[in-house]
Amino acid sequence: MNYDETTIATTYDTARGHTRGVMRQWLDLVAEQMPFAPQLIVDVGCGTGRFSEPLADRFAAKVIGIEPSQRMLAVALTKPANGRVEFRLAPAESCPGRPQRRPRLHVDDTPPPAG
Repeated sequence: MNYDETTIATTYDTARGHTRGVMRQWLDLVAEQMPFAPQLIVDVGCGTGRFSEPLADRFAAKVIGIEPSQRMLAVALTKPANGRVEFRLAPAESCPGRPQRRPRLHVDDTPPPAG
């Protein structure tokens, strides 16, 4: 989907938002799966950055949010910054570092199909 051809960016956080409690629970689950203390987290497809700051805060890590949509990224850039988050307009293929040599944890917040 090309988010730049829609107005989804303006309502994305509201439509897919989490309460503080749910966000804390989600971060706890991520932390349980993290076999190391990350210094760098690459938030691929960061969208509006709704997970970028919480990840940076929870893990005291630098977060680089990679997002191909200008509209989604524009929303991310309006959020308060903690100094550890950087956003880049780019496709996922441009991720920093050499992913094949770094430990990875893939997190997808998409709910499973019903049924």
